[in-house]
Amino acid sequence: LNEFKAMRVEDFQSWWVRECSRCPLKSPAAVPASQDEDNPAALALAAAAAAAAPADVGLGRVILEARLSCREDIGIDVILEQPVLQLHLYEREVDAARCFLEVHNELAPRLVRRYQQPLSRWLQSKVQAAPPDIAFNKHIVCGDLEEIVRCYGSGV
Repeated sequence: LNEFKAMRVEDFQSWWVRECSRCPLKSPAAVPASQDEDNPAALALAAAAAAAAPADVGLGRVILEARLSCREDIGIDVILEQPVLQLHLYEREVDAARCFLEVHNELAPRLVRRYQQPLSRWLQSKVQAAPPDIAFNKHIVCGDLEEIVRCYGSGV
């Protein structure tokens, strides 16, 4: 029950930060804190919202963590700068795949085009196949980009 409450607070926090980023005039700093001073939960929520990382603002908790490798056909293992992809609650699979490839691993545009759609399809299939406890705990999966392209790619 405590985990469920913590999860709900985190979801609300993510929603609050996302809404505040959409409407900067209605940010927590602009709202008078007359009644919230006595409420420690509201103060903690505001502090957590202020401390949220800009890249993760409004995305919610991590629901899926994929540990990826990239082994070429000839058996050479290409080392990724960031081998862990995290899919957040309010994040689309295609956006997570693009961010993982472009931002975190700085792959060339041709490689991003090659891996993005198959990776997003693979992520979607892993979310759908995840156990019901994905609502409470992140689901961890492993995969290889070349194998993902073979199974989920369209031959791009």
